[in-house]
Amino acid sequence: MARFIRILSIDGGGIRGIIPGQVLILLEQRLKELAGNQDTKIADYFDFIAGTSTGGILTCISLCPDLEKKPIRPRFSAEEAVELYLRIDSELLYANGEMDDASIENILALQQDGTIIAEKFDEALDSFIHFLVEEDG
Repeated sequence: MARFIRILSIDGGGIRGIIPGQVLILLEQRLKELAGNQDTKIADYFDFIAGTSTGGILTCISLCPDLEKKPIRPRFSAEEAVELYLRIDSELLYANGEMDDASIENILALQQDGTIIAEKFDEALDSFIHFLVEEDG
């Protein structure tokens, strides 16, 4: 079977990074479950990771090496990367530190054609993860 080059492109925007960040967290959680390894990182499944704006910041944090423990491994999990981004975002970019009233739960609970967006997202994410795992194994 031919090996594909896997590229992850993380978009900016989306309520100050919450949407791309939550996608990364869910992706990494599913990959950990499928791999049966809690040390699994998104970088283990992609050959190249890039992003714009928020996505670029999340990429840099996600690929930051762990110089103290394992210099060839990423230091932060996806969840830690998002937490760090949100802390930096609120401290440096938004002086008042206030987030919008909308939350990720409200956004994903919106309905589109009678189907909850979160359900469509969940199906698409499962399909994508199975493709990654099959290609890696």
